[in-house]
Amino acid sequence: MTLEENTARLNSLYFLPEFTFANTTFVPCAGTQLELADGVIWLGDTAVVFQMKERSSSGQTTDPLNEKWFRKKVLRDATKQIRDTLKYLEDNSSITAKNSRGQHVMLERAKLKTLHKVVLYSEPDQIYSRNTHYISRTAGFIHLLPIIDYEGLVHTLCTPSELFEYLTWREIILRKWKTCSELPEQALIGHFLWGDPDKPPSLDDVRYLNTIEQDIESFDLTGILHKFLERTYDEIGKEGTSYHQIIAEVAKLDRSGLKAFKQRFKLSMDKAKENVFTQPFRFSNPTTECGFVFIPLEDKYRKQRRTVLTKLTRMHKHEKRLSKCLGLIFLADPDGLFTIDWYIIESPWKENTDMDKLLKEASPFRPTKPEIGSRYQFIKLGPEK
Repeated sequence: MTLEENTARLNSLYFLPEFTFANTTFVPCAGTQLELADGVIWLGDTAVVFQMKERSSSGQTTDPLNEKWFRKKVLRDATKQIRDTLKYLEDNSSITAKNSRGQHVMLERAKLKTLHKVVLYSEPDQIYSRNTHYISRTAGFIHLLPIIDYEGLVHTLCTPSELFEYLTWREIILRKWKTCSELPEQALIGHFLWGDPDKPPSLDDVRYLNTIEQDIESFDLTGILHKFLERTYDEIGKEGTSYHQIIAEVAKLDRSGLKAFKQRFKLSMDKAKENVFTQPFRFSNPTTECGFVFIPLEDKYRKQRRTVLTKLTRMHKHEKRLSKCLGLIFLADPDGLFTIDWYIIESPWKENTDMDKLLKEASPFRPTKPEIGSRYQFIKLGPEK
């Protein structure tokens, strides 16, 4: 498996095929086929573009030869390709690329708030240079990572939002403390997980990486999201991408948010199966200003479920003064499966006296509490962060 194939598989598995791209060839107005990048993760207003360099084994892996290859292929060629990627995005208002699901998606630079630039490289004997980054006059900060370290990052952070956060943090740390470039990536990751942001990372921070308790099962939603398309029915059909807006809001959650989502999702199925009246379950993601409402519904209201779903989703959005809200409604089916409808609304919040009155009179929701707890848990490292 090549470096590009391995990275594409890894990104698609952890970050969903809808938002990962390995085949990014496009034809601009001039008519010449170009490649945007070797790989892309594009989720909402954040993206990561990858260029990749792989050194084949020639039987000559001495340090001088290794450094020569690194300077030429990584520091020169790959960083130039990153600059080309940025130019393609600036010169084309939109670029259509095929995602790992095989769907054609329009990528628009104007919609991005954050764009991370990463060069991944692989060498047969892992005689890696300690260059952690490259600063280009035109492209800015470019992360340099051996593939083995990137794989470790993905397996540790697991979610797109945490990878994005780490890359932002990594740039800040490496710009602030020059000595960080002398540390292994594991120390940087450990410091990110629980380090003091006002102190430079140290080799001792590796212990946080070694003692993290992942408990992936508690927040893993890939099973639900990977199956979303095959169980979705709408006017566009399975070739459409309208559902991306829905699963994107889930994919943007960090592990704490995903855990809250999964708990309420399972609880709603249990309550729907009981077929008794239950108030909706809710929470909000302050980072993206998106609310989530989960509605177990009695079977006698099956025909009215879309009306109930729309109404309660809008009510939650208004009550919490949010710009977006995703609602799910659950009904137990006679065959032991469930009917689950999804609805998303996105619009600026504004005053609505009628909605205020409705919320006061109907009181459809239970009180919400702030999500409490550390995002990361560790073995025998004292109190939580």
